[in-house]
Amino acid sequence: MIWSGESLADGGTMEAEVAIVGAGAIGVALAVRLSGRIGCILLIEAGGPRFKPVHNLSFFKAEQIDDPRHAPTELYRRRMLGGTTSVWGGRCIPFDPEDFAPARDRPGWPITFAEFYGQHVPDALEFLDAGAPEFSATTALPNLPLPLECPHSDLALHRIERYSKPTDVWR
Repeated sequence: MIWSGESLADGGTMEAEVAIVGAGAIGVALAVRLSGRIGCILLIEAGGPRFKPVHNLSFFKAEQIDDPRHAPTELYRRRMLGGTTSVWGGRCIPFDPEDFAPARDRPGWPITFAEFYGQHVPDALEFLDAGAPEFSATTALPNLPLPLECPHSDLALHRIERYSKPTDVWR
């Protein structure tokens, strides 16, 4: 059942076993996975069922973009049911172990790289219908001879990306 928060009386309350804030990719995936396992799930989203650019443009606009090749942040984020997946093409790229480590400008993740890939990536790729949790070209494509070395380049030829069908998780 879907209710708008506007229908809740001033000072009114709702009760649930679990409250999930954000009806984007992760929020919807959690709600779907928990459905039938627990009682009432409350999925809270600031946006509505349709994209409203006027609400989106100022909310997701970055103060500064250091890389001029990066598109404006407000163009590809959505404050609505389904979130950014309403415009997402299904591209799934792997993280590196260093993405999980603390750095000068970020605290790091509350889980390890191994936990993330061992426990969460397979489930996420299954939910998105994006294939096996394999991002190594030699493992995913064992019968294809691939040039895995490119000595004078930053290009990583040994990694692959996964794609799901274009997914609007709300639908």
